[in-house]
Amino acid sequence: MITVLNPAPFQRLVRRLDAAVRADASLAPAASRVLAPLRLLAALGRDAEAALGDDQTAVERVRLLAASGNGHAGSLGLLHGLELGSPPPAPLAPGLVHAGGLVLVALAADRAGRQIGIGRALVDNVLGVALSAAPAEAINRALSTGLSDEGLVGVLGGLIPQEAADSRLAGTVAVFLADPEERHRWRCLQSLFEQIGDESEAVAWEATAPLSLVLEPAGGCPGEALTLRVASAHDPIEPSGTGFPIASALTSSAGAVVFASSGRPALTAPVTSADPGTGRVVVRIPPDARSGWVGVVLAAAREASNKARSALRARWRRLNKGTPCLASAPVPVEAIVDLPDPPSPPRPGAPRFEGGLPSIVTFAAEPAVVDAGESFELRWQVEGAESLEIRPGSRTVESPGSLSVTATDQRRTLVYSLVATSSCDAVTGTAEVRVRARIRDLDLSQSGRGAPYVAGQPLEVRVSYTPADAPMQAAVELEETTIALAGDGGTCSGEIPPELALQGLRGRVTLATDAGEIEDERAFGPLTFVQARSRRVALLRPAVFADGFQRVTSSEARDAISGAGRRAGLAVELHEPVWVEDQDLAFEGDPGGAPTATAILERLGVVAARHPDLAGACWVALVPSTSEAGAMFVSPGDATPLLAVCTPDRLSEVFAAEPQEAGATTRLRITGTLLDGAIFSPDTSVVEVRGAGPGTGNDIGLTACVLDARNQVQAQLPLRTVRNGLPAALVALVPVSPQTTAVELRADSDAAMELRRALRLRAIGADLEPPIEPPLARFERPEGEPRITNVRWDGSTLRWKFSHSRGGASALWVEIRRNGVWLPGIPLGECQTAIELPLQRLGPGQEGDRVRVAASDGWHSAVEPPEGIPISEIPSIRTVVRRLAPGRFWADVDGGGEGGEEVVWRQGGDTTAGPVLETADELALDLSLEARVGDSSAVDVLPAPKPLDRGRRRRLATHG
Repeated sequence: MITVLNPAPFQRLVRRLDAAVRADASLAPAASRVLAPLRLLAALGRDAEAALGDDQTAVERVRLLAASGNGHAGSLGLLHGLELGSPPPAPLAPGLVHAGGLVLVALAADRAGRQIGIGRALVDNVLGVALSAAPAEAINRALSTGLSDEGLVGVLGGLIPQEAADSRLAGTVAVFLADPEERHRWRCLQSLFEQIGDESEAVAWEATAPLSLVLEPAGGCPGEALTLRVASAHDPIEPSGTGFPIASALTSSAGAVVFASSGRPALTAPVTSADPGTGRVVVRIPPDARSGWVGVVLAAAREASNKARSALRARWRRLNKGTPCLASAPVPVEAIVDLPDPPSPPRPGAPRFEGGLPSIVTFAAEPAVVDAGESFELRWQVEGAESLEIRPGSRTVESPGSLSVTATDQRRTLVYSLVATSSCDAVTGTAEVRVRARIRDLDLSQSGRGAPYVAGQPLEVRVSYTPADAPMQAAVELEETTIALAGDGGTCSGEIPPELALQGLRGRVTLATDAGEIEDERAFGPLTFVQARSRRVALLRPAVFADGFQRVTSSEARDAISGAGRRAGLAVELHEPVWVEDQDLAFEGDPGGAPTATAILERLGVVAARHPDLAGACWVALVPSTSEAGAMFVSPGDATPLLAVCTPDRLSEVFAAEPQEAGATTRLRITGTLLDGAIFSPDTSVVEVRGAGPGTGNDIGLTACVLDARNQVQAQLPLRTVRNGLPAALVALVPVSPQTTAVELRADSDAAMELRRALRLRAIGADLEPPIEPPLARFERPEGEPRITNVRWDGSTLRWKFSHSRGGASALWVEIRRNGVWLPGIPLGECQTAIELPLQRLGPGQEGDRVRVAASDGWHSAVEPPEGIPISEIPSIRTVVRRLAPGRFWADVDGGGEGGEEVVWRQGGDTTAGPVLETADELALDLSLEARVGDSSAVDVLPAPKPLDRGRRRRLATHG
């Protein structure tokens, strides 16, 4: 098919006009008037190439279409009344009408018209139609430079209605000639059509002998004899002679009798006898001959026509190179093809052949492309058939005829068959109707949530369309980017990336064919976005031993937290501790049961208390699902706004909570364990500036009393625990001030009686009235402060010097800075001055990791250096041997991915694979664990206990 209209701008124009008409139905006549000449040119283009070749029915269609262009004579008259002059030596800017394709349409119209003597008139009609496209061309240029919808409505409102007179049309077209680009286009078209007129008479289009023929009989089946009689005395072989020498020529290669039918190649009929005296020629009807027409073609005429066609191609090739108006849209000369052997004779004046197989002249759907729910017409014309049947439905019909059908959205292509039967045989033709793909639903969401959307989070796009079997390419078109959507079967989806999910986002979703033709679109926006609420999440992934070893992988955890955050409209900042003690990371029992979940919650609260930089985070222990319902246990925390133990599928419920955090202030952090017998076993205490949570739920009858130098109570803080019973972990963040000298943990009145009986102690401080009960624990502000100096890192060993200004006892540990947060790491001995860092236990390392040493004397603290030392040697795999119980160990391995780590245990000469290892109660030999992920590996070693000699026992007793 010849391109007469450039597809992209034409489709854009149609879409914009359709949108304007949908908004205001009164603009339909004006839009139709704009598109009318373009649609006529498109119809001519569909048949022009076939009409230039050997399809005589296409020639007839071009003749009909070109004749209908007479309604645009006003534009042609306007051209003749203007003095435009010759076109300047400037290219014709690409527009709607393809200049080169238009030339071929005009040549096809010339051939169609010359068969009946009106060739020049039809060429002029084609030019008039192209000139009448001036409004469309002007609107197209305006659209390409940003014409708004309101501007387009204004232009259409000023155009004449479709039923306007031809003179008013010419007047409207003339308005657009004020545009210099349109005047240049008219000058180019005028010049090109003058070239067509110069060569019109020089082209011999046909290869047919000008004879008057009669068939005797007019029918018959393939293989039967048929008599052809030359009825005119004008013989193309010997015009001045007598008789019919043409009859003798048909028995040689000089001529041939040809059977032609619509849409099929011509067939040469074998001549069995010829009488030059009477002009009678007997032929055998060719196999597969169809009802149609018969003519005589001459070899010399075919040769002359092909020679003229070759000259025509050469001429337009030269013009393509030397004509500025064709620079951007050259004539596709390859469409001017030679006539085949044998060529089809023209239908006008040719005798009708009513035998052979039926000839389906036309069987088509109009329109061939429809929307679901719209009606289309099946139209047909058949020659030589005794019966006609349309399938599906087996409906008997007559010719010519039509049938109205309503399209459904169940199938993309509707195929109909027309079975034509004659006394010779039956033939079948098909017609197809394409149902346009239409967007049924457009859904924009963020993890299932609709508007208002959260800025900076991916925006999910889901499109459903009909028919579902249409092979469409869906895309989101934004201002500066296009995002392809994936899917089939009537549904496509994709994601607008976070950096584009911003206030005021607008765009459109398009459905296009594989060839790029857009069938439907739907605009969206401007969208309203709100700023995402931020939520810090500290993650623990405990190992659970219930019917085997189970643990959520780091990849599963990240995906679950990210998805739940999006669904809750949260920007999640995720952190994981770098150092967790064995008892805080492994639990036996079903995590979906309350006892195990409570134990995890309790230890989670202790771990949270040790991380002051994550005081405002929600601490989540993510455990594997052991049932379809999943599990979720939530508690307010003492050191954090929220503690949660849940499975990945219940995270959204955790994030739906609105945790409340107490503001940052100076607090004494106390952690330890309450034991039977009213005994409190403390861990490290330290004063920190940090926030706190609202407190856990179980009131245990203890109060933290803040005392000044006179031992007077400044403030009191009720203490609570996660576990209802003993032993229980205790976390207290007690606000203190510069006047605070001590903090005591005291029992309330009822609990005091239990303490007195349990401890068998009398009230102390008899000089105070009233006497007070003995404190469960007392934390005094010591004199002096810890000091850390000379911290060095050589790539494997961390060294430092430590002292206390008043010789106070202190605890030391290593801290790692990761993702901008300082995280407590390896505990150190007070007398220790160096450690070879077990880097394999601190992975997966990240860019920007830093290390420093921290110390606390129970109240005061010190860190050195405050900004930390860069450390890049931490491997990409965390590998830790963890003790679950005497003789039971498990592999804490994290490669940062989907799991699938290879784990090998080695002890002596024994090798064992798997995440869990069972050995003798006491390790006699060092136990090593090697983990491998892809090409990376790491090893951790748990050394066997070594016996103490007398000197070492003495040193430990002296120095602690």
